[in-house]
Amino acid sequence: MSSGDADEQLFPIDIHYYKLIDWLVDRRHCDLKWLNEAREIQGRVKRALGDLPEQIKRALHVTDLHYYDCIDVVERLKVLDGDEKTLFGQYNSPRLKEWADILKQYEKKNIYLAECAQILIRNVKYEVPALRQQISKCHSTQRDCERKEGECLASVTTLRNKFQVSCKEMNISGERVREELRSLVNELPGVYRDTMVVLPSVMDAMAGYEAFTRTIHNRRADEKFLPMLSYILKHGNVTVYEWKHGNPPPEPQVQCVLPSSTNTANEGALEIDWGGDLEAGQDGAGEEVLGVDTSGFDIVVEESGTTEEITAVDPELQPLLESPQTRNLLLNDLMELKEFLSQRMAELTSNINTVLGVEQFNDDVTLHGVQSGAKLQEMLDNVTKVMNMLTNARVQHLFLIKGSPRYLDRLSQSLLQHQELANRAASQADVYHGKGEEAGIMVEQLEPQLAVLVQRTKHLQGKIAADISRRYNNRVVNIMGEINQL
Repeated sequence: MSSGDADEQLFPIDIHYYKLIDWLVDRRHCDLKWLNEAREIQGRVKRALGDLPEQIKRALHVTDLHYYDCIDVVERLKVLDGDEKTLFGQYNSPRLKEWADILKQYEKKNIYLAECAQILIRNVKYEVPALRQQISKCHSTQRDCERKEGECLASVTTLRNKFQVSCKEMNISGERVREELRSLVNELPGVYRDTMVVLPSVMDAMAGYEAFTRTIHNRRADEKFLPMLSYILKHGNVTVYEWKHGNPPPEPQVQCVLPSSTNTANEGALEIDWGGDLEAGQDGAGEEVLGVDTSGFDIVVEESGTTEEITAVDPELQPLLESPQTRNLLLNDLMELKEFLSQRMAELTSNINTVLGVEQFNDDVTLHGVQSGAKLQEMLDNVTKVMNMLTNARVQHLFLIKGSPRYLDRLSQSLLQHQELANRAASQADVYHGKGEEAGIMVEQLEPQLAVLVQRTKHLQGKIAADISRRYNNRVVNIMGEINQL
């Protein structure tokens, strides 16, 4: 070996993996039309693969075989079928003979070398990155599904807690929302009784307010202060009719049952005996029945079965605390009293000496309460307590439920909406959980495929480098590029 050849042996052969086929063709190791012959060989491989024993197929793990896989098949068939040869050097086993011919066809014009280079380029450039990208996408899907599932489950907990809190505030169990809400109106008489028990506690505040106002503004002795509050304290929670007219209503409710028109169609004209003689043309006959004034009654006709029920209900028959009009008048009086007491508290607690100072009313016993800070605070607390009993959220719901069927529908729907949204969120959480599991299963399937593909690619890299090195007096061959980062 000359000194030039010795120096050449010291330099490795570096080939970029993507230029491997061009390198082999340029140096005439492979023919330019190798691809057509490689396709023909692959057809033979696929046909021969169907005749292989199952144990060999399972050992190969793949169906896309290349030249070095075919060598492995021949070695396994030698063990299984025997490697005896005929007098002419052919194998006795037809299967072994077929695979040996495939190897010879591969080695002709180094077709195997170009095909292996093509497989290596395809794996590094496309197959491995695609698998890794798919696995990364599955991991991302898993994380997103876990996050969204957690958000949905948190929403489920929040919505169900809101439902429970709302039901607790309304004092219902939540099993039959609409029926339970409708039955809550039965608590209103108890609310009225409790309010009437506490209401007398504001009398001291009323007396102080009246004395203060008369003293400061020189009001007349017959002028009324806080009329609705004064009336309820004196007469109690009577009906609106009694408040307006000064005497109890003559009849709280009038009911009469008329035969259905469908049952009297063949009986002639309908006759009603009112217990007296009424002429059809008498003036005012439609406004007085049995001596009862019915002009203010609202007549509601309801058909049920074969009878028509006519129920007369007058808003004036409602208690004062139940009627929205009179209840608002009472609340206005209480608000007026509360604002007066609040203003007096602000004046007493400030450092500014006002003209309404305490020393001006030392001789008036009635005014002493509105000049004492402790007593004033007690009065303010009593008034606030009564107002809260009539204006808290629960009682307001009861008033609205009693007065409006539509509000009952809206309230029940708003409560049930929490449950409906919670159920939707729970269903969505199950969907995300299922998608996350599917992504996890996909990862479990793809990761072994990626490991096998990388291993086969590295194996091809070593075989191709060794084959090229043998052709150049065992010089070091380095296949460069992304293949070394797999």
